[in-house]
Formats: sequence, structure tokens, C-alpha cells
Amino acid sequence: RRKLQWKMVVMRIEPIPIL
Repeated sequence: RRKLQWKMVVMRIEPIPIL
């Protein structure tokens, strides 16, 4: 389960709705 990590990083870098 390493998708949550990249999601957090992406959200921090660019807060966009990436589901």
C-alpha cells in the first residue's frame, strides 16, 4: 500500500482532486 504515500505528496505539492 504505497499509493497513500504518493497521494499525500501529490496533495501537498498540488492540492488537486486526483482519485
